[in-house]
Amino acid sequence: MEENVMASTALQFCGELKKDKLIFRVRIWIEAIGSTPERWLDDFPNGFTHHWDFDNLREAIKFQRNFSAKWGLPDPLED
Repeated sequence: MEENVMASTALQFCGELKKDKLIFRVRIWIEAIGSTPERWLDDFPNGFTHHWDFDNLREAIKFQRNFSAKWGLPDPLED
């Protein structure tokens, strides 16, 4: 199967306070590669990024691992 885009995730500690709590952010990046269809490039010429915010580190890690598994990305806690 040919890959059309490259995707990666990251867990970030934002350093921002939201209601006196640290925000744990899971971010996904999707970037074009050589085989990316033109239609996708037209819709996302600079790639695509999205994030989800969590008040709890454990919830953020669980979400990131489940999201990565669902989309066939490497487990962020594995080498």
